[in-house]
Amino acid sequence: MALSEKLGWTFASFGDYLRREAQRLNLDHTSREVLQSLGNQSIAGGWEDFCSAVLKDAGWQNGDGLVIDGIRHIQATEVLRRLVAPLELFLVYVSTDKAVRKVRLRERSVSEDSLIEILEKHDTETQVKEILEIYADLVVDGNRDLKEIIRFILSWMDARTL
Repeated sequence: MALSEKLGWTFASFGDYLRREAQRLNLDHTSREVLQSLGNQSIAGGWEDFCSAVLKDAGWQNGDGLVIDGIRHIQATEVLRRLVAPLELFLVYVSTDKAVRKVRLRERSVSEDSLIEILEKHDTETQVKEILEIYADLVVDGNRDLKEIIRFILSWMDARTL
């Protein structure tokens, strides 16, 4: 979100969309297990519909700049490229150490190591490290300070537009 604010672009988030959907359906919107299941149901309805719903939920208008958070599947990237055209979509992969991910999950009320392991092995997570990092246009060290990460991404974007 900080990057979208810095750029003045719309911020869309698969996680935020799923949390709002969970609330609308009277499901536990704080449970990662519930959100993963709801995400799978959304995918089963078709990637085009799922991605379009996330963009609509964010209030994105065709032609506006956009930062999208929470991409977990290469299929989402392919569909999003079509949906945002003629704008160019860049996939930025934020790489974090396992210890950092555990700390961040604990900050989100996931405390048991065994539960963290189960959540990270869920099929919604399998493509994140194995595939998305390989296809990313830019890989960023997510263990760094957020302001430093944003400066790095902005510098990379500036270099691409020169």
